Amino acid sequence: MPRSAIDVLRPSPEKRVIRFALLAISFVAWTSGVSQQAQAQYYWDPNHTLTSTAGGSGYWDNNTANWFDPITGQDIALQGSRPPSFAGAGGVVTVASLGVEQVEFDSGGYLIEPTTLGNLRGALYVNWFTQGATTTGVNEISVPISINDAMQINGGTLKLTNINPQYYNIGTGIGIASGATLECIVTPEVSSLPDLANINLYGTLQLEQQGSASTPIRLYNDIGLENGSKVVFTGAPNSVEFTSMTGLLNSPDFNAVMNSSISGPAGTVLYLDRLNIAQYGTFTLENDIAVHVRNLAANFSTATFTKTGTGRLSAEGVDLEFAGVTLKIQQGVFAAVGSSTLNPVDGTNLVLDGGTLSLEAASGSPTYDNALLVTSRSGLLSVGAPSVTLGSTANGVTLQGGFEIDTSPSGIANHLTVAGNITGAGQSITAHGTGALTLAGVSTVSATSVHASFLEVNGTLNSDTVTIDTAGMLGGHGTISGSVSLLDHAILAPSGGSTTSAGSTLSLLGPVKFMSLDTGFLVNVAGGDSGQYDQVVFGDSLSIQGNLVVNDINGPLAVGSKLWIMDGLPGSSPVSGQFLYNGALLQGGSEFTLADGTIYQINYNLPGDPAGTGNDVLLTAVP
Repeated sequence: MPRSAIDVLRPSPEKRVIRFALLAISFVAWTSGVSQQAQAQYYWDPNHTLTSTAGGSGYWDNNTANWFDPITGQDIALQGSRPPSFAGAGGVVTVASLGVEQVEFDSGGYLIEPTTLGNLRGALYVNWFTQGATTTGVNEISVPISINDAMQINGGTLKLTNINPQYYNIGTGIGIASGATLECIVTPEVSSLPDLANINLYGTLQLEQQGSASTPIRLYNDIGLENGSKVVFTGAPNSVEFTSMTGLLNSPDFNAVMNSSISGPAGTVLYLDRLNIAQYGTFTLENDIAVHVRNLAANFSTATFTKTGTGRLSAEGVDLEFAGVTLKIQQGVFAAVGSSTLNPVDGTNLVLDGGTLSLEAASGSPTYDNALLVTSRSGLLSVGAPSVTLGSTANGVTLQGGFEIDTSPSGIANHLTVAGNITGAGQSITAHGTGALTLAGVSTVSATSVHASFLEVNGTLNSDTVTIDTAGMLGGHGTISGSVSLLDHAILAPSGGSTTSAGSTLSLLGPVKFMSLDTGFLVNVAGGDSGQYDQVVFGDSLSIQGNLVVNDINGPLAVGSKLWIMDGLPGSSPVSGQFLYNGALLQGGSEFTLADGTIYQINYNLPGDPAGTGNDVLLTAVP
């Protein structure tokens, strides 16, 4: 039957689950009926043994007496509606063009191939096709086949290897039982997987990729992934799209009802128009297969979708209908690919449980205003876009384990802003990479470590310890309550190293210590008045060393301008130590000259500071 002659209108997405259920029920009823009719079947007997279990090779048409009739005890030509059964040792069956009511495989080892006699083109038209539960081994159908109702594979492996696009039409759908396998060939041009067929999968669907890897493979099937089911891609890796056939049907679904998995060779990329996750669904991506989901939905608002397997699953569509669902990332990568106007996981409760959550952008600067729970198994938050925001004032981050953040997973410095609060007493935050992490809310943890990244605190960070490691930077206009240690090559820079802004005041309420001569303090100056230059306010002890860097972003200041670049609050201790400038020690009262000609005098612990303690570092512009 030519594909163009198919007159199939797809049901709405809401009715597809019902259709899958009815398909499963009909399959059970069909297989039960076949068992009851077993004595009324015809049995393939091309060698005329007059038995039901011999099998073998031969020619099958409407006239040749190759079928054993147990009622008459004779071999006859196939006739009537009694189902033919292929049993016994298997063989090669050459088929002319014919039609039958039902076909059944009860053993493996058969190859059904088309005839090449004269001008005949072999083809098989049936209403029902089944492969019995007792079948072992592999059966192959290379003849074009059209099935009006359904195909059910209850055991063994069935291979469909004819990729003539005019055939393999399935009316109701395909059922693959647990332990059974359907193997098909898929190519960019044509495939042996029947177009438009609903596939109810308890066993394994194996798709062998062939053809040019530069052209995507497009398939047009709904697939119901039931408990223990697997979709396995083999062959050369390619891009595979389960998508709509223009003008004929809606976007097809992947319905993950129970535990199911998808696997394939490294480099395989699977695009799904829609992935439905049921209440008990666990979706596993094995090996290095990548899956992109344009529409992600859950059938229950209390569903938990668990991402396992080493592969990558990405959500990058619109209208993902995932609100209220808990997304638990245990293995591999789950990537949210949004934009300035789109959060593809809007309303989802994100749980980082040992895997990787990658926040990315198709365009713009997305905001993922989701709540995030980091379990005791921890995991990695990867910042995969130049500017990304996580959480909101209503949705924060809860830590039951360590919170690790990679700000430059691809080697490009990116920026993550955590807009909400972080609650994690006894836990830690670790940021690494060359990008930036901004904490805008109230964050409560036991330890914070920064390796090469810029940590900007614009809210409140209640951390017992804050450690800025090699090439890391600390800045912002917020408050840090714990101790701060700057290790080799770490920089304290309230304005974050900007060359265009100044006036950030960072409050450090615990002990502050520059641990090495290779540390630095970077001060931006826009003017001589308060609020026009960077400042550190400290509330405990302050031990300094390392290099002082001053940027006059608006040019030289007026002579006599005083910059209280470090000022101790009541209860603080006098500043200990001295800075360097271009490697030279800056003792109290000494002067240094900037590249723009400005000359500053530095003093330590002079009275007259705004906080009134006399615990300070003062720069004065001098002639």
